Amino acid sequence: MAEQRTEDLLSGAVAYVLENGFAGLSLRPLAKELGTSDRMLLYHFTTKGELLRLVLARVADELGAAVDAGVGSAADPPSVIRRLWTTMTADGVVPYVRAYLELATLAFHEPETYGAPVRELTLSWNGFAATLLESAGVDASQAPAEAVSVLGTLNGAFLYWQATDDRAGADAAVEALANA
Repeated sequence: MAEQRTEDLLSGAVAYVLENGFAGLSLRPLAKELGTSDRMLLYHFTTKGELLRLVLARVADELGAAVDAGVGSAADPPSVIRRLWTTMTADGVVPYVRAYLELATLAFHEPETYGAPVRELTLSWNGFAATLLESAGVDASQAPAEAVSVLGTLNGAFLYWQATDDRAGADAAVEALANA
């Protein structure tokens, strides 16, 4: 029963973070939203850091699963780029991409808290993209660098879209990359 309550609280914490972000995360407002107390959160997760670590891991897992399921395989590099973008901008995936990009920004300011998970997620995602690109015909020795370029551009287009609400402009940038 306690394990199920811990899982429910973790799922609720993930939903809270996807809605409200990681910056300034405080146990009291989180606990209130989850219908519990900050002391009960600490009972279930021991420390705020442990709760944060589990939330980060869940966000990373769910983002990875969504991208993996959404992209599949592609016949050529432009198709990989387009599928990655379509997946990143799908309604159910957008909050996860936002969370990842927020974490990447927070890692600059709080590397001791966010650096390792962001590094792990970034390297994992880059490896995934490199594998996709290689399977689509990119030379194995070039695929990791191509993946960095592609993901950097897609993340930049995503940030542009979120900052300006210009989805068409972001789509055009991605299409220009795919056609390069």
